[in-house]
Amino acid sequence: MILSAALITSGVFGQVNKPAAQLVKNSAPRVSSSVEVTPNTDRDLIWENTFSEPNDWITGDYGAVGLNFEIGTGLETTGAAQIPAISSLTAGDGTAMVDSDGYANQTGIENCWIQNVNPIDFTDNPYVQIEFATQYYMWDGGASDGNEYCLLEVSTDGTTWPDVETYEVADADPGTRFEVFPNMSTQDYVQNPTLVRFDISEVAGGAAEVYLRFRWVGTYGYAWFLDDIEVFDGFANDLSVEGTAFANGSSYTNVNGSKFVAVEEIDGEVVTGLSYTKYPASQRPSVMAYTPVINWGSTDQAEVVLSGEFNGETNASEMVALAAGEAVDSLAVLQWETAGLAVGAYDFTLTVAGELEDNDASNNSAVAGIEMTDYIMARDDDLIRGQTPGGGDNQGVGFATGCTYEIFGDAVVYAVDFALTTNSVPGEEMFVQLFDASGADFELLSESDEVEVYESNYNGFDGGEVTWVTVTLDQPIEVTAGDLILPAVFYEGGAGVQVGEAQSDTQDQTAFIFGDFGTAGVDWYFTNDLPMVRLNFNPSAVTTVGEVDARNFSLGQNVPNPVSGLTAIDYSLTQNASVSFEVLDLTGKHIFSSNEGRKAAGRYTVSFDTSELAAGMYSYSLVVNGEKSTKRMIVR
Repeated sequence: MILSAALITSGVFGQVNKPAAQLVKNSAPRVSSSVEVTPNTDRDLIWENTFSEPNDWITGDYGAVGLNFEIGTGLETTGAAQIPAISSLTAGDGTAMVDSDGYANQTGIENCWIQNVNPIDFTDNPYVQIEFATQYYMWDGGASDGNEYCLLEVSTDGTTWPDVETYEVADADPGTRFEVFPNMSTQDYVQNPTLVRFDISEVAGGAAEVYLRFRWVGTYGYAWFLDDIEVFDGFANDLSVEGTAFANGSSYTNVNGSKFVAVEEIDGEVVTGLSYTKYPASQRPSVMAYTPVINWGSTDQAEVVLSGEFNGETNASEMVALAAGEAVDSLAVLQWETAGLAVGAYDFTLTVAGELEDNDASNNSAVAGIEMTDYIMARDDDLIRGQTPGGGDNQGVGFATGCTYEIFGDAVVYAVDFALTTNSVPGEEMFVQLFDASGADFELLSESDEVEVYESNYNGFDGGEVTWVTVTLDQPIEVTAGDLILPAVFYEGGAGVQVGEAQSDTQDQTAFIFGDFGTAGVDWYFTNDLPMVRLNFNPSAVTTVGEVDARNFSLGQNVPNPVSGLTAIDYSLTQNASVSFEVLDLTGKHIFSSNEGRKAAGRYTVSFDTSELAAGMYSYSLVVNGEKSTKRMIVR
């Protein structure tokens, strides 16, 4: 059966209940994908501003910090954790920026703004909408100091504004304050640039003097860029599936556009699962597509339908009613089969329509794509935007990281693929593991020998083709439909390696990092970042990096594993040798050591009692004539 996102949170992963990893501000933050913005020539603009003339704006601030907006050409962030400048249509003639990271005030609340000098006359415009380009990377979404806000505020006299000591939309008069990114969380980001749109008619419509204020509130954040403001008459009929739009008076947000997910019908109910970007031949379920839809028009729409075309077949959503300015969070199109599809890339084309002819067809369609593969199953989108476990403060620490995969059909997993970033140090050693993640404890199913990675295995943040590392498991693992499997990359510490990260809108408790990242000490923690770790079902898979354990001896996996008492560990020698055995915790502390003496070639077993050990992961090593082989065991 396919597990739903809700079931993953309240069922399977409700049992796991892992704490969230504590995040360190990343000196190499995730990179937003750049997008091309096409000017909308159908609009009759009432007012526009591209920040080409700084004197059009005045700045202001509140409190003791003193940070403020800048307006000019060539603006870039200057802090230790820089983000790219905005890639807006008219960036060359000027942009606006507040560089919180560059100011580097670590404790005080930054509270500053820009507002237009000359009022805007909307006397003849009862329906007024505003759209602007933005680039933003959030450091805090409420997890630590809870005061990071990007706000648009509206005044009809330039003096009467929402209270600068408040930040929530609910604390201001209706229609005078809009939160630009209400549902973002720590280290989230948007596409560069992102177009954000609001209906400001409630206050600005028909007013003779209107002022706009863009206000930043935060503490040692990253940066917020603005450009290309357009104010225009709203259309009578204007339905949209734009993933980067926002609605006045609603909670609708979706900065990542349309999606598709695995789906199954269970007892007459449609159950959705995780979103995947690549399906192998053995794992091709039914899929559905969905997208938020908004009615930007001034006319209520009673018959709104989202149609979707995939592989030559068109399906449609249920019909919904949308009043003017309202949105539906996810209008779903059910459902298509993927079984038997040839290898290749496939697109969903999603189009919204109502009973009335749309006045702006440019925002009626969106595309979401997936790929059918022979052997690779992936949740990432082949674009590295960041890294795990983070920037310089976390370099060199031991960790494991991966994400869970639903199994849709019986198959065998032979290897794990992963991507590393250029912030990794050449010559470092690591290995991969495969866990059953269905229960409260992750059960180790198989792992690989240690491998050595080099600079040629690393990736930059330039959006180019990703170099993937493949590492085969010691024992291929049979998986069954309904299983929840966690492939993970394990690094025991040293000079430092970094695993690539993809998009950040990861379902809760489906991506994990193991190590000393929280108040519980060394443990598994969930993260909302998506590590670029994949399942490989290829029976001919081979390790694509150097194997460390090409030696005249072999070390087996402890049995049972996980263990809560005695465990047996087999090893074999191909020649006479001096042998010793040791057990360490994840901090490198020696727990147990034994000199086994000189042994003849053959097969041996070490018995080890774990009953006095605290629950967690440990490593055990066999040292033969000075050469070491290491594996991991889990103690319950």
